[in-house]
Amino acid sequence: MKLCDHRLVRNRPSSCYLMHLHNGSRDRYLSHRALFRDDRACGLDLPIHLHCDDVMADICPFREWAPKLKCEPARNFWIECEGCGRKHREEQAHQTCVSWHNFLRLYRSKDSRAWRPEGSTEDYLSIGPDSELYVKVRNWLWRRVRRYIKRRDGGRCTECGIEVKGRRVPYEIHHIVPRSRGGTEHPANLRTLCSKCHLRYTKELLEDNTERRRRTGGRTGKAAEEDRPARRS
Repeated sequence: MKLCDHRLVRNRPSSCYLMHLHNGSRDRYLSHRALFRDDRACGLDLPIHLHCDDVMADICPFREWAPKLKCEPARNFWIECEGCGRKHREEQAHQTCVSWHNFLRLYRSKDSRAWRPEGSTEDYLSIGPDSELYVKVRNWLWRRVRRYIKRRDGGRCTECGIEVKGRRVPYEIHHIVPRSRGGTEHPANLRTLCSKCHLRYTKELLEDNTERRRRTGGRTGKAAEEDRPARRS
């Protein structure tokens, strides 16, 4: 019998686990309906799938067999993590783990643990904004970062000093340099504020943005900088 990597048992007739052959397979191969078996008839809660035998192995266009030589190392799908020293199966889990250990390194350092009045735009994530995993990793880590920043500030508002440990006083983790201006979740750029103090900073930011748009004629970013006259020395 012809061997195939997609077969459940490579050297014997068995089920094929290619997902695109599971659904609508009867319609795809009309002249070979006898090769498909309904597992539900055998008491299994599985849909109709392809049962690969000698006949199907000869005509299947998806058959693939890559024999492994004795000198060839075993295939490894695990990713070595430089953050925790373990292995991850998915790239997203790997990048999340590395980024989290980068944050812990900054959080435990005396130089970068406390928040700074000027904030910070330094990013601790192991991937850049151009990566498709950037938003997913950033949003997943944000829940943990909030708890650590609140614990660092002693569960109190860093502006008025009110205790925000209980549920009666809502709080926010404030970005000193806003995200819209390049701010990150660096520990030096985050501080705990109660909702009232955070609302005041939010109003100031909105007023500043409105003033900037008024001065630039509604243009922001690079377009506003290009139209701005050069300063004379």
